[in-house]
Amino acid sequence: MPVTKRMMWLCLPVLLAAVPAGAQVVSGTVVGDHGAPVPFASVVVAERDGSMVAATSTDRGGRFSVHLPAGGSYRLRVMGDVHIPADVRFNVADGATSTHSIRLRMHGGGTVAGSMPQRPLGPDGRPQARPAGSPGGTGGARPAPAGQDN
Repeated sequence: MPVTKRMMWLCLPVLLAAVPAGAQVVSGTVVGDHGAPVPFASVVVAERDGSMVAATSTDRGGRFSVHLPAGGSYRLRVMGDVHIPADVRFNVADGATSTHSIRLRMHGGGTVAGSMPQRPLGPDGRPQARPAGSPGGTGGARPAPAGQDN
């Protein structure tokens, strides 16, 4: 059924009633290091004292929108699964929208500890198979554990 101008004018009061007068909104987009949207990131809005006001998550396109109870000073905290959380402080006036583009950085990775046994490299620069019977070798008898004789 095509939408006519008359239908739009008839629906307008209903749509306006759904948005409270003087509504404040914080909205925006969350992207990663390379500018790609970060879907399903957690978005928390808190008062400056830390008390939570609202929470949501980004959609598949990294977009979010949150209605605020009043104009004022707020803190936005955005967290993605593999990203370092980001904090944004903002002010919003009564009846206004505060829009933000937030870039999350990836975690830098961890530390690898320990050692790996070295294998000799062949002429092609690739590790060569260990001789049979050597620890981790390709076959043959394994040496007895230290302190035991065969």
